[in-house]
Amino acid sequence: HDVMLRLFKEIRLDKLADKIGISRIIDKSGIKYSLSEGISLIVYWLFIVFFMIIAVKAIGLTVVSDSLNRLLGYIPHVLSAVVVLVLGMILAKVVAGLVHFAANYLELPKPKLLERITRWVIVIYAVTIIIEELGFGSVLMGTTFTIMFGAVAFAFALAYGLGGQERAAKHLGKYNHKK
Repeated sequence: HDVMLRLFKEIRLDKLADKIGISRIIDKSGIKYSLSEGISLIVYWLFIVFFMIIAVKAIGLTVVSDSLNRLLGYIPHVLSAVVVLVLGMILAKVVAGLVHFAANYLELPKPKLLERITRWVIVIYAVTIIIEELGFGSVLMGTTFTIMFGAVAFAFALAYGLGGQERAAKHLGKYNHKK
């Protein structure tokens, strides 16, 4: 653990994480470890599990060995889910900024709202990818979920359409009179 931590400190992983913004995400999530401490702890525990598998196989306990192998086989899914989460958050921030800029440039109403909607759509999409990667995709593929998601989307569209009918007509009327 200490060797990996010193290696990460030597290559200044935490300073790189500060520049990229990963440290801020870690702080917001409530994790009390820095990036280098977290990775070194993960590597430490992977070594412990790996040597436990070797010891259990040497003793001949196949049930425990199989369980540990399944646990070790699941770790890449968790790591890829974390990578998708981080990349999804970065992509959401960048694209939302672009949408806000474009909405301001085109003088669309409520560019901040469009920015937030864009950010949340990308984050929700990233979360669905994460859920699929972790093996819980069958929850999202069910007919019940699809019907419920469609009903919620329809309810929002209907509420927006009925509630903003006058504003939409006024906004579209500006473009009609310009022609």
